[in-house]
Amino acid sequence: MDDPKTLIAIYAAIVATGALFLNIRTWFESGPRLKVTVIPDGMVIGAGPQFDEQNLVIATVTNIGKTPVLITSLLLWEMPTWWARLRRKPTRAFFVANPHFKGRQANIPFLLEQARVWLGVARRREDKIPDLLNGDFFVAISTSHRRRPILRRIVNPTKTSRPTPIPMPSPAS
Repeated sequence: MDDPKTLIAIYAAIVATGALFLNIRTWFESGPRLKVTVIPDGMVIGAGPQFDEQNLVIATVTNIGKTPVLITSLLLWEMPTWWARLRRKPTRAFFVANPHFKGRQANIPFLLEQARVWLGVARRREDKIPDLLNGDFFVAISTSHRRRPILRRIVNPTKTSRPTPIPMPSPAS
């Protein structure tokens, strides 16, 4: 172990292994990566009375990767059982033909560049989907780089647990 050649070889092996891990990490991060969030009880206010809306399901897609991605469609899938979720086979599927806000131009298909955001809107229709917020529905974002859509559950905002506010102590006089 006192031989300088052995120490140099160990040092070179550690540096090479670190470089290999950095290369693998760069390879994973260089492709398309999307962050999808869903607002189940969205509304638009302040754009004027003709553009104000409520009862919206808003999907926000952010490209956090280094490659542009083509968003091709916005879907609503119903998957009530864990078996349907595992197989990704919806019992009912709805295609959102115009997933844009009132007064805006159509946004499908959309080329989502690096570090950009796309907003998709699905208007709640009680006559077609009365149980949209029961937890069985998912927003499905179809893109050009994946065979299967990206899924996010639509949760009922009234049933989710919110943190209890911590009362602030009153200042002592």
